[in-house]
Amino acid sequence: MLQFVSRGLSGVLIQGRRIIFNKEVKSPCTIATDKSLGPGKHNFEVEFIEKDGRTSVGWMSCPPPSPSFYMTPRHTDKNDIYVSMGGAGFLYPAQVPNGTGVTYAKGAKVLTELDLEENGKGTVRFSVNGTFAGKTDWTWGPVAYPAISCENGVLDCNVNLPS
Repeated sequence: MLQFVSRGLSGVLIQGRRIIFNKEVKSPCTIATDKSLGPGKHNFEVEFIEKDGRTSVGWMSCPPPSPSFYMTPRHTDKNDIYVSMGGAGFLYPAQVPNGTGVTYAKGAKVLTELDLEENGKGTVRFSVNGTFAGKTDWTWGPVAYPAISCENGVLDCNVNLPS
């Protein structure tokens, strides 16, 4: 069964589908699942119970390369390993507005869908509370890990992963 793991990050509590980044977390940071997903159609949903900082939700082609990795180009030069959407509605690593004006905050449910082809290319779509929020290309290879980044605040969320 797919599950999120903290990979040694202190201050991250994972209890089943509930994930809490507390004040002990050295910001910024990213967690991802213990296993990757291969070609096919995949999705996961994050419900933000408490969101007191910056967040980004998306997919990575490998586990986070360091505890301080964050899925935006502002924090890393490894922009060839992830695709994500931040709460302000920007798509990363392109760092462009999602084109819909849809953002997310506390109380929102963010669904991210990946249609991954055998050749390692695909499409990532985002929606917030059932409203389409943007899409971008996936070109990072034939496997992907669901991932969540957090910075400068407490994050408490429920995550629905594929079984």
